[in-house]
Parts: sequence; C-alpha cells; structure tokens
Amino acid sequence: MVRLRLAAALRRERPADPLRDQAGDITSTDDPRYSGPGAPLPAGNINGGERTWSRRQHLARRGEVEGVRGPYDGPVTDPTREPWEADHDLPPEEARARLGSAFPGLRAGDVRYLAEGWDFRVFEVDGWAFRFPKRAECEQALAAEAALLARIADALPVPVPRYEFLAKGIGGYRKLTGQPASRARAGWAADFAAFLTALHGLPVGGLKLPVRGAETSPAGLSERLARSLGRVERALEPGVLAACRAVVEALAPPPSPGPPVVTHDDLYPEHLLVSADGDAVTGVLDWGDAALGDPAIDFFVAGFCGGDRFLESVVRRYGREADAGLLARARHGARFMAAIHIVDGVRMKRPDYVDDGIASLERLGLLRSHG
Repeated sequence: MVRLRLAAALRRERPADPLRDQAGDITSTDDPRYSGPGAPLPAGNINGGERTWSRRQHLARRGEVEGVRGPYDGPVTDPTREPWEADHDLPPEEARARLGSAFPGLRAGDVRYLAEGWDFRVFEVDGWAFRFPKRAECEQALAAEAALLARIADALPVPVPRYEFLAKGIGGYRKLTGQPASRARAGWAADFAAFLTALHGLPVGGLKLPVRGAETSPAGLSERLARSLGRVERALEPGVLAACRAVVEALAPPPSPGPPVVTHDDLYPEHLLVSADGDAVTGVLDWGDAALGDPAIDFFVAGFCGGDRFLESVVRRYGREADAGLLARARHGARFMAAIHIVDGVRMKRPDYVDDGIASLERLGLLRSHG
C-alpha cells in the first residue's frame, strides 16, 4: 500500500535544491529515503550533491492508493515486481570487488554509491561514474549505448558520456558537470537548439536503432497518460487531477509526416545537464532509449522546463527545416511530460517528480500557482 503524506497546501516558491550527482536520483546513502545499498530506487540521471525535500513534495491527499502500479511499455521479466527493481543488492564493497574483477588495472579508491535508475546503479570512483546493470538484460543495452555514443559523440556540440571502461556488463566514464535542466533558469535555448540540430541531422545508416511509431505519437502519449492516471487518480488533489485530465482530453495533433530522424527519445530534465546560471547545456545523459522517430519528442523538455515561450524560442533557433506541426506536437508533449511526472511521482513515491510536474503545469498555464 502506498501512503502519501500530503502537504496542506501547494506553494509557489521552491526552496534551494542542491546539485545532484550523475546518473541517478538519490545521491547519498544518508538520504532519508535510501534504505541501504541496492534498495530499489527509481529512475533518472542527475548530477550534484545531497537532495532536500521540496515544499511541494506531495499533493494534498484524498485517500490511499492500494497496489499502485504504473504502466511500463517495455518487457517485464517478472510481472510481479516493478520494472525498476533489481535482481540483487549491490553494497559498495561488492561494487569494489566487481570493479577489480572487470578492470584489474583500475585502482579503486573511494567507491561511493551515487544513484540508481530504472536499469542501473551508479558508483563514483575518483571522478569516474561506473554504471552497474540491475538486471541481466540490461548488460546488452549498456554495450549498445556505449557503441552508439562512440560513433556520434564527436558530431554533437555538447558533452555526452564517453565510455572508457566497459567489461562484464559494467561501464565507466568521466562524470559530466552540470545540474538537471529543471533546477536552473531556462536560458539554454541556443545550446539546446544547436544540439538538436546536430542530433537530428545525423545520418541514420548503420546506427541500428529501433524505429518509434504510434506509441510515441501525440495520440499514443495521451493514451499512455490516460492509463497511468487511472491508477493513481485517487491520490491526487482535485485541481491537479483536473489539470492532468485536461492533458488527456486535449485534442492530440496529427503525427509527424516526415521521415524519422535520430532522437535521444528520453530527454527528461534529469538527463539534460545545464550550467548553474542556466545559460549553457553542459551534458546529455542516458542514451539507452535512442531511436529513429519524430524529432518533436526531443523538444518536450524545453516546454517542460521553460513553458511555451521558451519552447518556441528553441524551435525558432532549430537549424533544420521543421514541419508545420512540430511545434504543436512539442507543446502537446511538454504537457504530457508534466502530467506523467506527477503520475510517476505518486507511483514511485518520488516527491521530487511530483514537485517538478506541478511546477511545469503552472508554467504551461494548466494549473494555478499556489502562493
């Protein structure tokens, strides 16, 4: 049973939220939500230090949600567990031993647990980020991601992980600097547009990427949100529920008419790193879902973080010819991203996801600010 302790009111102002560490969500074993090495923690790839609880960390509770399980569109090896759960625990001592076995020449000093995503745990060793698969099927995905990045990194104008260690399902690269895009001022339109221009212009031949179709079309995203929302709606405050329903009920724009392009396909704010002043993109993480698809999907995060005007500024700076419906699809996707953040935050007991989703709905004009 998921029990959500709800704040009496939602607040407009956001307290300081320190930087968070790369490739995950809980950045320290001292975090009150962390219950020991290997505890099943949810997704994300983030940089920084200790995380604090925000004032908007929970929605006003209307009851308890029993057996909340959100949708997962990928394969699930064991349907009785959540898709982010691991096959086994991995305390730092075991991580050190596995690193020594995989990379005999590596002198592992302080092995520090950093974070945990849906598919990987991350430990830091002397400025390196090492990703450990949480399930056997994740090992192949890491190798494919490393191979893809090795081919495209030099063609991109922003830093991406460059794996220099890869063996026995473990990958390591130098940590990237920056903080999640949702934690800084949205002033990175020029850098982001340049990045998308380069990414979407990559030749698709030989990349062996999956092709996304109806599941990521505007109508497909609305259907996914409707399924998800139905599983958690009893936990949502009425105003927030109404805003999420408005996203579901909005008329979805037509799908992309053009040929698919190379997309990151998972550009949530946790995977887009920016400078402290919000002016520059400093890195793009977590390329495991890269695919051939609608270029609009990579624009969603701009609307999520900066609202419609910021999204429009990114599209104006985009260096490729955009089809007439790209902005409409990106606007729709930004609203989907905001609502699904709230839904996933409830399902995964992630107050920061709820916080970010509500802030985004406010920026997008779907929810009144609570001051």
